Amino acid sequence: EGMHRMPGQGFIKVDDWGQKQTLRRQLAALETANEQFPDLVAQLAAPSSLRIPVERRLSAKIDEETATRIQRIRERWPISVVQGPPGTGKTYVASHAIKAILDEDPFARILVAAQSHHALDNLLEGTARVHEAKEAGILLRSVSAARMAKVSPAVVPYLLKGQLDAIRASVEHAAFTPGSSVELKALQKRWRKLVRERNADLELLRRLPRAASVVFSTCASSDPRSLALERSSMMFDWVIVEEAARGWFTEMLVPLVQGIRWMLIGDQAQLPAFGIEAAEELFDADIRDEVTRSSGLSIDAGHRKYLRYFANLMDVAPPAHRDDPRERLLIQRRMHPDIAGLVSAYYDHKLESSPTANREHGLSLPARLRKGGLIWLDTSSLGIAAHERGQSNLCEAHFLRFAISRHADPFPQHDEDIPAFAVLTPYKDQLSVLERALSLPKGTAHTGDSYQGREAEVVLLSLVRNNAATREREALGFLDAQRVNVLLSRARRLLVIVGSLDHFGRFPDTHWRYIVDYVRSTPHFVVHPGEVGFRWDEGSR
Repeated sequence: EGMHRMPGQGFIKVDDWGQKQTLRRQLAALETANEQFPDLVAQLAAPSSLRIPVERRLSAKIDEETATRIQRIRERWPISVVQGPPGTGKTYVASHAIKAILDEDPFARILVAAQSHHALDNLLEGTARVHEAKEAGILLRSVSAARMAKVSPAVVPYLLKGQLDAIRASVEHAAFTPGSSVELKALQKRWRKLVRERNADLELLRRLPRAASVVFSTCASSDPRSLALERSSMMFDWVIVEEAARGWFTEMLVPLVQGIRWMLIGDQAQLPAFGIEAAEELFDADIRDEVTRSSGLSIDAGHRKYLRYFANLMDVAPPAHRDDPRERLLIQRRMHPDIAGLVSAYYDHKLESSPTANREHGLSLPARLRKGGLIWLDTSSLGIAAHERGQSNLCEAHFLRFAISRHADPFPQHDEDIPAFAVLTPYKDQLSVLERALSLPKGTAHTGDSYQGREAEVVLLSLVRNNAATREREALGFLDAQRVNVLLSRARRLLVIVGSLDHFGRFPDTHWRYIVDYVRSTPHFVVHPGEVGFRWDEGSR
């Protein structure tokens, strides 16, 4: 017991070893880019490409528009940039592009990187689905032992150990090649014996990262050492970066400097890198006070765009004499058209819905709500009783509970791979309120930030903000356009929002003007408490 007693004196030290390692990798990538990849640096400032025709090698199972888009991506040298709004099939396009690259060149090596484990595993699952086993080559998921718990169970077979087991089984059951020489048969027998007795494991583990056709890794761990690659074999034919708009410029450089052709997939209208606003404030203060310039480094306000580098990639003027390497996916297949009408505002109203997106939710609701895909439970008439308290709102949680218990049977499971429903909110404090009020199963309630890249058939969304503040920042909190875009675009069949339309309508100079006008333009979108018998007063708080 005495061994574990807290000493009377000592030091408290922050364990920032992991953060320092990450920053070292980013610094090394930045130095490599400046010294060895001047073309990459130029492309990330103003993308342009040459078009080199290649043979069309695309599956007959995909639609003509997607096939043409993938063909353009393959023909562009050395970069292709794809903006994918919610539900437009970024993963579908990327996985089929990977297949087309390997169909053209079975010996090509591709590095796929993403900012988060979830996005990476989602793309790996999509890639595995479109490849036949005999064509796929080796798909390898690279992850450190410390991060193993973050990996999706569906991709465990693609970890190093899973691929090692697959190779053992392949060697064990492989037939002798017809017409093989005595020497070759003897070599095959020797290998089989080595594998059976586990004497080849170390050699196979060393060769697997180099032999893999496609390596999947988070951006932070995409340096040669983390990927267990020797410097001489580090170059990939392609580097594909998913969630490119959500990472820092230097974070993206870690995988990008490992290849000679690049494909970046992202969406600047969704969440940016974490802490971007603070970084921009710090940058502005640095320029104003000339802190960095006083040390002799060249920096000016023009460098600010690299904090949101993907937005700059999509917004910069197209090249005058070269091919424009940018693609915008504007046909969505996830959201009911009622929901897509909301989300389209964040894409200059150019987002279109495929006919396949018009799915019925199948809930037992009043007749006027059965066909639509959007419901707003409006707390405006409840006055200050429906105001927030801190960063939680008890009224909204109970209005949701009332609506569910009164009108809805258990949420139907339309697809075993897609959750029947999810509950979202911008604020962590509201999560516990919702979980208690709705008696939610574990893993059902999420913050919007943590749910980017995911979907559910039905989404219940509590916006929380409702107060008497007159200044935009105090009244709306951090419900900016990008965060709200994510919150609104997770549902497939039905989006149920609870909040005060009057409150958000007080700020017509923000993105909320269109949201409020759109919802109020269709009477059956809005449900008032009195219509359904919900009562809430100040004493209920």
